[in-house]
Amino acid sequence: MSLLGLFVRGFLPYLMFRQEAWAAATSNCSRRLALTGVRLGLEAQLASLLVGALYSLFRLVQRGRARVVLRNAWYLSVNWLLPEKMRRPVEPAESDSLRLGTSIFIGTTLALGWRWASYFA
Repeated sequence: MSLLGLFVRGFLPYLMFRQEAWAAATSNCSRRLALTGVRLGLEAQLASLLVGALYSLFRLVQRGRARVVLRNAWYLSVNWLLPEKMRRPVEPAESDSLRLGTSIFIGTTLALGWRWASYFA
């Protein structure tokens, strides 16, 4: 069961690393947590990515870039459906890096806490 968890949980960090979307340290930290098993590993990964998404939105709002980034995301998701004449050009967004190590730690702690609390409920 642990090998299946390692494969399932380690596949997304590997793909993100290959696409240069994650740093090597974030990818390694996330893949090491795959040894916890399939269910707990997926719960921890989902919680970690949710914490990271909320943190990145908070940073965008704090810097005043949320409206521009969300508008660009909307245009990117809708432009391919529209005819060429109606498509809007997408402004290049300000590139920003975000370390996910803290988000992985918080998400994994939350997943372990939920699992631990379910044993006593």
